[in-house]
Order: sequence, then structure tokens, then C-alpha cells
Amino acid sequence: MRKKIGIIMAVILLFTSCGSIQNQLDKKKVITVCVDYLYEPAVSELVNIWKKLRQDVDVKLVIIPKEEAEIKISELRTEIMSGGGPDVFILEGMPLLTEDIKNVLFLNPQKMMDSEVFLPLDHLIEQAQYMNPDIWNQKILESGRTEEGQLILPICYEYSAYAFRTDDLDDSQHIPSSWEELLVCEEEPIIKETVSKVLMSYYSIFGELADYQNEILFLSEEEFTKRIQEVILLREKYWNMEGREAIPEAVVAGRVDSDFFSALEREKGEHTIFAFPNIDGGITATVNLYAAINRNTNQQEEAFSLLDLLFSEEIMCGKGVSVEGHIQGSNIMLQMISNRGIPIHNDALRQLCGKISEEDKTIVMGMGQQIQTVCYASDFIRELADMYWECAAVREEDKRREIISQTYYTLQMNLAE
Repeated sequence: MRKKIGIIMAVILLFTSCGSIQNQLDKKKVITVCVDYLYEPAVSELVNIWKKLRQDVDVKLVIIPKEEAEIKISELRTEIMSGGGPDVFILEGMPLLTEDIKNVLFLNPQKMMDSEVFLPLDHLIEQAQYMNPDIWNQKILESGRTEEGQLILPICYEYSAYAFRTDDLDDSQHIPSSWEELLVCEEEPIIKETVSKVLMSYYSIFGELADYQNEILFLSEEEFTKRIQEVILLREKYWNMEGREAIPEAVVAGRVDSDFFSALEREKGEHTIFAFPNIDGGITATVNLYAAINRNTNQQEEAFSLLDLLFSEEIMCGKGVSVEGHIQGSNIMLQMISNRGIPIHNDALRQLCGKISEEDKTIVMGMGQQIQTVCYASDFIRELADMYWECAAVREEDKRREIISQTYYTLQMNLAE
């Protein structure tokens, strides 16, 4: 009889225990993470690691798809405006170098910082377990800050630069450090490469373009017109050069990323490297991948915990995280920034430089300190890029002025929306 009672009690305890476990599972918090389809594999890997570290929270990914993205985006915007929406955003800005305008959730992240969409993160950053913003590029970090606090955490950014064999230049000590110096430069290799790449980065010749909070354009329509004319004249200067085919090629020119460093590593010898300058004598960088937390979230701590791991040295620098006796996540950041620029984490940038010479590495790290202006890949910047393409396609001065005037008006309307 006692044996039967013991069995019955054991069964009761078993079912009670199972019920308790089920209740714990039912009570698990769930955060939603909105991510572009391109970054789903990397973010999924990050989430799987994080869930093992935070077993009290589950994660649901909300993917902005490649096809029919506008439907999902419209749905998400409605949710956000209604006081809901995903807890975390890990998003790409609007691509600037493609003919098709990609649908993105936030057309202009900088403008959205004044729309009470993103949560101020300062109080959470102060309690961070992993991230250390002190060793990030501070100018890039500040681009996500307003008077209210840190609203956006940039993940990676880009700018254009050029690397030449020093022997191919007549006077490597006089490389252009401003847009004005570039315009009067007589070094044929430099002119050749900057002209060929200026189509890709025309918008980056400008410094600060706008005050989004006060809806003010800093440059006049006359200034835009002047800069367009300068670019066209620089292009004509190159096309009028004799013997263009014999002009030495750059070692590498264009976006600073892993391919840029690979080219420097392959081409041994002394290099002259400089970044594409803006009109203020500094560098304009563009953030093209960023993270933020929805101000509507009811789970601030859990949402930030995921970003804390993303921005950790272990993930950013590819060291990986020790989970259940195994190192995981060492390739997450490489997947996310592949050919999209360089990470905000300075140590991660040093690693990305690979085996380039110490001299080249010093120059590259120094260029990061020359960043003076930071913009976000957006519809606003896309308008500037498209303006150049349109103006370059026509020869009539009146037609060019008409294009510039219309673009200027569009930018003003963009700020006022």
C-alpha cells in the first residue's frame, strides 16, 4: 500500500513540476527585433547566442523582406504610430549607389531622432555589461545623439579614400586636404581617380547640410549650383588631359572597407593615402547600418541587453563569445559589415586592416580622426546623389540650374515634412 502511495505521489510531483516548467516558459518575456533581410543570418546567430545567455527571454525576428518590402514597412509604421512596433531596430540606410531606391523603414534616421521614435539610451549604456563606447569612433557615435541623449547606435560607416604608389606621384607631400585643393591639383593620377569616383561620393564634398530639428538648410541654392559646376569642371579637366591612358592607376580607390585593405596588403611598397575631402577641409562619413530601441517598448532592459552583446568587443572584434564551452559568433560582425564600410569600434577597425603595413595602418586610423561631418544614408542624401547624375547628363546651363533648383526645393520640403 505504501508503495502505491509513493508511486502516486511521484506522479503528482512529476505533473506538478511539468506544470511549473510550462508556466515558466509561458511567462518568458519576448522581444521583437526588426531587421533587413540582408542581415537576418548574422542577427539570427547573435540572437541564438544571446538566448543561451539570457534564458529568461525569447526573441522574435521581424524581417523586412526583399520582395514587396513596402507592405511590411507600411504595417510596421502603422504599429509604431499606434504605440507599438518592434522593440529593437537593426537597419540599413537607403542605398546610395544603386539605380533603384530601396524601401527602408526610416527614410532619414537623423530626422527621425527628433520624432520621439527612438529611446534615449544613456541610462542603459551606463549599466552596460559588455559595450565600451569610449573606444569607438566618437564622431560617428555623436551622430546618433541629440540634446535628449544617445538615440541611435551606429554599427558601421563609410567614406571614400585613395591609395597611390608614392613613386607614381610627383610630390606626395602635397596631396589635397580640402575640396578647394583638389580642384587645383595638378597630379594626374589623383585627378583621374577622384573624377572617376566622384560620381559615387559627390554628396560627401559637403559639410553639415541641414539642421533637422529647426528644419534649416545650411547651404544656399547658389552654393549648390557652385559645387555642381566645380565637379563638372573637374571632370572636363580630366577628359582634356593628353595621354589619359598612360596615367598610373591607383592601388585602390573608393569606399574604405575590407577590399580596400586587401588591395593595400597585396600591393607592397610605400603608399600615399588620403580621404576624399569635403569643402570644410575634413572628411564626411556616411552611416549605413545602425541600431536603436523603440521608445514604445515595455522591455527596455531586455532590448538593450541584446544590443549590448552586439556592440561587445567579443562580437565587434570577432573574438567570439564563450557559450556552453564553445566559442560562438566570431564571424557575426564580418557578415554584417561585408563590403559596407568599417565598424565603429576602433579595435575592430585595426583588425579589419589585416596585414597592411604599420605605416598604412597609422594613416588609416588617422583618417578616422579627420571625420568632421557624419550623415546617414537617407532619402535626403539620395536626392543630392541623383542631382549630380541628372546634371552630368545635360550640357545646357539653364537645364542644370533647373535641376538644381528643383532639388533644392525638394530638400526644403523634405525638412518640413
